[in-house]
Amino acid sequence: MKYSYFYEDTRRGTADFPLEIYHLCENSPRYHMQTHWHKDIEIIRVLEGVFEAQIGDSLFTLKKGDSIYIPGGVAHGGNPEKCVYECIVLSPSIMYSTQKIRTIIKSKILYPVPFRDNPDVNGLFEKFLSKQEGFELEVIGLLHKIVFSAFKKQTPQKNNIEHRANKIKPAI
Repeated sequence: MKYSYFYEDTRRGTADFPLEIYHLCENSPRYHMQTHWHKDIEIIRVLEGVFEAQIGDSLFTLKKGDSIYIPGGVAHGGNPEKCVYECIVLSPSIMYSTQKIRTIIKSKILYPVPFRDNPDVNGLFEKFLSKQEGFELEVIGLLHKIVFSAFKKQTPQKNNIEHRANKIKPAI
């Protein structure tokens, strides 16, 4: 990839379970999300306040109960306002049980997908934080449901977000 050196290159979770949760509030050092991109999938969930998510050159206003699925490789950032929010960042490889699933995740889900009060997204955060024995099975199951929902909601857009985002990456 032409701008791969601009990617956020952070290892998350463990080699076995490459998934990490971040809980951010006004006193968190990374509260204001600088524009960045990585190969990982990111899901942002707003617990309080408002989060203005800039994804590619599209703006999404997320409020309490809202969440958004961001495919890997898409430039994104955000401006929280009196906000408490959480992010799950995960390697898509955690879900690659078949070549077909890999193809869908990597080449069929290209755009961000917002959700409102999605029980699967809420369950994903809760199950991961619970760390009860076997939670990984339920987390992977919920991830598949969320990815399937994102897949169903994909619609061709007039201008491909990633194509336009590639134009701004050198400036960032």
